[in-house]
Amino acid sequence: MESARESLQARLELIPPQSRLLLASFVVAAVLLIATALALIDAGPRGDVTNFYDQALLFKEGLLPYTDFEFEFPPLALAFFSIPLIFTTDLTVYCWIFAAMSAILMAVASYCIMRMAPSERLAYLAAALFTILILFYITDSVKKFDGIVMSLTVMSLFFFSKEKWWAAYALMAVAAMTKLYPCLFIPLMIGYNLFQSKEGVSAVKEGLLSCIAVFLMVFVPLWISGVSFAESFSFLGFHSDRGFHVESLVATVLEAMSLFGLIEIGIVEAHNTDDICGPLATALLPVWNYVIIAFLLSALVLCAFLMRRSAVKTISDLSLAMLFVCIVFMLTNKVFSTQYMMWIFPLISMMFFTSELGGRMRWLAVSAVVMQISCIIFLQSEVASPAFVTACALRDIILIVFAVTAFRTLMSKAGCRLLIRRV
Repeated sequence: MESARESLQARLELIPPQSRLLLASFVVAAVLLIATALALIDAGPRGDVTNFYDQALLFKEGLLPYTDFEFEFPPLALAFFSIPLIFTTDLTVYCWIFAAMSAILMAVASYCIMRMAPSERLAYLAAALFTILILFYITDSVKKFDGIVMSLTVMSLFFFSKEKWWAAYALMAVAAMTKLYPCLFIPLMIGYNLFQSKEGVSAVKEGLLSCIAVFLMVFVPLWISGVSFAESFSFLGFHSDRGFHVESLVATVLEAMSLFGLIEIGIVEAHNTDDICGPLATALLPVWNYVIIAFLLSALVLCAFLMRRSAVKTISDLSLAMLFVCIVFMLTNKVFSTQYMMWIFPLISMMFFTSELGGRMRWLAVSAVVMQISCIIFLQSEVASPAFVTACALRDIILIVFAVTAFRTLMSKAGCRLLIRRV
């Protein structure tokens, strides 16, 4: 047995490192495709993907988004929704193609993560954690498109690490034009470039030009087709009238208070999901958008300050800043659907690349798995029940741990040690 293992290891060492990483990504692709197939066989077409199918059909028939039919996402989302229609108009086949497309892109993302690793061992650890986290959510990821957007952000980070500024910013802009949250990452990329070196200014100019190019290529055809300027940005306010989604941090606090008999709450349907209603929730809603903006601006400014203070900057610093800002947004936002967790899977996995975390990374990896188990629990529990609230609270606590860890690490690298002394 030992000799067979040594023989296999010797053969693998003959393969160039990049080829070994590519081989590992093929293994990830096979695992994700098999898991995706099993999830679809078990449940069949359902959920959001059926809406994507209907919207893509309307677009194929010549109807325009925002004007002729309601569309809650940025315009490029419709392009991804339309890809399976190139091959079929059958709903079942459409769902299979859409899920396979997402799985393949996530495998590409795993390869990009491995290519950014400082060592081959860390590359495999990060890819393994990334794949495990996806597998915990695979039964629901097949009916969402967040895996596609997440993969685009990882590809952008990969090109950024290789100083391919045009491709990095363009891909992040494409991701933002598919689902809005990557907009939060572009200011961090700009800050990283500006504070890195004198050449950073030219990198930012190149990046911003690519973002503008993507923006024009997306919106100009819409405007020419007859979609008005105001209508083309209607997706920005699509959820503005929403209450607090039942999985959001604020809703979890309100649900816990209700369980202890401190307040009364109700559940209302909104956009095929549920929101919390009640006197306290109603009182918070008028000011909550300002709270979100205040938290996000504070997070971005703090990250920019720490980037400026840091003497040596690596791609792991940028990924930590992205993780911190993304979690701040997820926890303060009125809507927190479980698929949003996919946004941070690669960023959590890339924490392996941060040497300052040392042995703590194994506990963070375990925490990430526990966090996904908690998501499974509340997805199978009755809304606002003790099990639901407990599982949501556990998820939020672990998210806060990740945010604090990322921020403390950035502060340590910036030399702000007095503020991060261990308690």
